[in-house]
Amino acid sequence: YAYTRHAALAMGQLDLLGTLEPGKRADLIVVPGDLLQLSPEQLKNAQVRATLIHGQLIHGSSRPLLSP
Repeated sequence: YAYTRHAALAMGQLDLLGTLEPGKRADLIVVPGDLLQLSPEQLKNAQVRATLIHGQLIHGSSRPLLSP
């Protein structure tokens, strides 16, 4: 929250940024696994499966990225 929601709130842009919700901008990457559990070497070699900027897919596949 400190880097996302609270930062957007401080900028007066919580209506556009800060949380992942329909209608909000989203800049994010999708990688396999839990980044918090990876070693530095594993993190360095993590493959980016998709990149979204302002909620638009700019890299990767439009197929589902997460398994059920």
